[in-house]
Amino acid sequence: ALEEILETPERLKDLDLDAFAEELERQGFGNKSITLYDIRAELNSMYKDLRTPFRSPTVEEKFNMLTKETPETFYIGKLVQCRVTGIAHRRPQGEQLDQANPVRSEETGLWR
Repeated sequence: ALEEILETPERLKDLDLDAFAEELERQGFGNKSITLYDIRAELNSMYKDLRTPFRSPTVEEKFNMLTKETPETFYIGKLVQCRVTGIAHRRPQGEQLDQANPVRSEETGLWR
């Protein structure tokens, strides 16, 4: 019987796997519906990898995985607590020097 199925796998479509799964469950073998469909898929396309192709996570997905935060729980304006573990000081270079010069606004008295 297995040789016939391997020669003509389209005959597997004629099987009523749901009814067979119900009969197995009635006989005390448990719910085998998913297993039966997996067996049929394997016999239809032997050794085929049915998984979706691997895709590297995006930067946002990595952040969500590491912090257990989602866009719904972590958003602009949300108050967060943190601990500073170190500060590095670098001298400004080139254009950064011009931007680093604060100027006091005469109207507001605030530094820009």
